[in-house]
Amino acid sequence: MQKKKNNPPLETDQPVSGEPNYVVSDKPDFVVSDKHQHASAHLAPAQPDLASTEHHLASDERLAPGERVIKLASLEATNEFGKNLAGALSKSLIVSRSPQVSSENAAAIILLSGNLGAGKTTLVQAIGRALQVKEVINSPTFTMLGEYHSGLVPLYHFDFYRVRDMQDKEEQEISLDMLAAEFDEICQTRAVICIEWPEYFLVQGENYLEQFDRLALTLIIDDDEGRRLQLIAYGRLPQDWICSTISKQT
Repeated sequence: MQKKKNNPPLETDQPVSGEPNYVVSDKPDFVVSDKHQHASAHLAPAQPDLASTEHHLASDERLAPGERVIKLASLEATNEFGKNLAGALSKSLIVSRSPQVSSENAAAIILLSGNLGAGKTTLVQAIGRALQVKEVINSPTFTMLGEYHSGLVPLYHFDFYRVRDMQDKEEQEISLDMLAAEFDEICQTRAVICIEWPEYFLVQGENYLEQFDRLALTLIIDDDEGRRLQLIAYGRLPQDWICSTISKQT
C-alpha cells in the first residue's frame, strides 16, 4: 500500500450557478480569513466532534474555498440531492473523464459523516437508485463492505462503524489492512465509492483516505427535522461534482 499525497481542500473562487430545490447557504461566497479552519478538514481517528461541526455550520464564519453548505428540508430533498450527485458522478466516470484532468484515483470517492440517524445510509440509497442499482442497499455494518454491480457503474458501500467496537487491536489492524488493499484495487476502476464513518479507516495510525481525491459530506440534524449538509471538495473533480450537483433544478 503506497502512501500518496494528502490533498487539501481545493482553493477556487468559481461561483456556482442555478437555484437548486434545496437551499444553499447565504453566507458570503468563498471568502476566508487566514485563521479559518474547516470542521472536517482532517479526518480524526476518534469519534468525530459533530457538536463542533454543528457550531461551525451555524456560525457567521465565512465559508472556505471548495466548501458549500446546503439545507435538506425533507426526505424528498435528500433524495433529490442524491439523484443530482449521482448524475454528476456518473457523467464524470462514464462521459467526461478527460486524461488531462489530474486525479489520484479513477473512482469517485464520497465520504459521509454524521451522528447515528443523520441520514448517511439514506443518502447512499438515493445515490444507488439514481445509478439504477437493482439490489436493496443496506448499510454493511458487519461486513464493512457492500458491492452492487447492477447499475450504470459499480457502487461500493463501506461502513467502518464496527471498527470502534473491535476489542482486539490485532484483529482490527488485520481487517483494515485487508480492506485497504481491496480499496486500492477498487480505486483503479471507474466506480462510485460511498464511505460511512470514514474517520475509523485507520492504517498504521493514519486515516487512509486523506491521500485520495474525495468529496466529504457531513450531515447535521436540524431542530425542524431537516438536515444541513456540508460539502468539502478535496481535488479538482470533487469541486466539479459540487458545482454540477447544486446547480441542478427540478
